Amino acid sequence: MSSAVPNATTGSVPTSSAATLEAALQAQLSSNLGLNLGPFVLGLAFDTALLGIMLHQVIRWSTFSKKESTLVSCLVGFLVMISTATSGFGLAYMFHLFVYGFGTYLNFVGTHWPAWYALLDVLTTFPVQAFYVYRAYQLHQDANWIPVLVLPVMLASVAGGMATMISSERLSDVTQAAASLLSIIRPHADLTSLRSPSRNTCTFGQTELGETKSLVNKFLRINIDSLLPATLVALGFMINYAVQPSSFVNLFWEMWHPKCYIVCFLAVLNSNITLESYGNGSNGNIKSSYQGSNDHPLKSSKARHSNVQLDGITVNTHTAEEAYHTAPSKVGLNRRPLGDEEWDQKLEYAGNSSQAGYTEVPSRNGRL
Repeated sequence: MSSAVPNATTGSVPTSSAATLEAALQAQLSSNLGLNLGPFVLGLAFDTALLGIMLHQVIRWSTFSKKESTLVSCLVGFLVMISTATSGFGLAYMFHLFVYGFGTYLNFVGTHWPAWYALLDVLTTFPVQAFYVYRAYQLHQDANWIPVLVLPVMLASVAGGMATMISSERLSDVTQAAASLLSIIRPHADLTSLRSPSRNTCTFGQTELGETKSLVNKFLRINIDSLLPATLVALGFMINYAVQPSSFVNLFWEMWHPKCYIVCFLAVLNSNITLESYGNGSNGNIKSSYQGSNDHPLKSSKARHSNVQLDGITVNTHTAEEAYHTAPSKVGLNRRPLGDEEWDQKLEYAGNSSQAGYTEVPSRNGRL
């Protein structure tokens, strides 16, 4: 077989050797279509499924987005825009492989399209990681060691993604491995960001109050759930790359890895309302269930909140005022109030027409 290789930018080869290389690639890829071509289809399927979950979370978040800070709102908008662009890019890539380039096996080994996933991955993961680092920084009362420890690892991850995109297949195998190893540092940044708020939460939860312990456990669970899925996906990519660097399965991980960050990030934001209502104690729970089932049509209620701080202890007071109004009687033939004498001779809907007197209604005075 000729030694000609596809161009790193266009994926094209010299015309003289194109037919030979195409035949060789067809024989190689056709030997196991599921393992060689399946990752492209599955990657798009996973990405599309996570896109639907993300849009559902964005709609739910938009119902209370006014309570969020401007920085968080801008971050959500940027991430949604990048995530949608990533899904559109993946769809265009599939059209390039299976529609416009159908039957051309050289397109599967071209590096121009897959190289962009490294940039899209960095644009998605870095803002989310920065958010978690800033959150851990606040929870630790502005501890400077957190950004000093995590930011260099995050910057190394960004450098690895940029180097992977720029280098593509133009460099030697050793240099490619070094650039890819920089992008593999990303899971360590995730784990470091995960441990920081978790350690602070465990320290904060040393109390005998049952409600506080339950709230702390919920907060800890949310932090772990928000970073663990994306970290596991990154670890899966790292293990797969270490075992077989030239496998198409590596692209499968990269196609939907950024969506994991956004979905988990939005899950954390949507959990804020649940934690706020839960943090109000049992009164907050009663209030939500009480107002959710209003069987009285004329019921009216007013709620007032007050916060009092005494010696560093904040007391939240919730006062509810409710009133039940009686509906006036409707005007009608059978709803007119009757006197005692009229009641003796009238039934509910019509007058007593008995001629024999057997159906006389006893009066309230004891006489017939």
